[in-house]
Amino acid sequence: MSGAKLVKIFPVQYDPSSVYPRILWYRGLSINKDLTLKRLNEIKELLTHDKPVTTSSNSNNLLLWQYEGEPLMILNLANGSINTTQNNLEKFGVGECQQQASILLRILRKHNEARFRGVVVSTYRLSENPEERRLILEAFERLDKNGSN
Repeated sequence: MSGAKLVKIFPVQYDPSSVYPRILWYRGLSINKDLTLKRLNEIKELLTHDKPVTTSSNSNNLLLWQYEGEPLMILNLANGSINTTQNNLEKFGVGECQQQASILLRILRKHNEARFRGVVVSTYRLSENPEERRLILEAFERLDKNGSN
């Protein structure tokens, strides 16, 4: 990973299985800056699934977490962000990286190592009509491109 370009990932949980597809995004996100590799390994051991997880750290105050076959998630404890590498982003896509960041964030929250408020956004709240949804989302994109914060 030495020299790899890091890309900040905004955690988003995608739920296409409900009647109206929806996403869960996070507000007030914070990760414990004192989280250690030892603690991350303790959390890993408490997981109750069969998919292997690899964890490690480096000297730049970064903790690494990766489910087998999934994008690498990199916790930057200095600024509280979740990142991945540019290569992972290209290989797996933004959506999968966001989903993995969301999974890691929820695991950390369960073990009191992260805090956030989840906000559910359903396509139903935007509109039941797919064309209207598309127009609304395009309007938001234009608003964002025009410098809205």
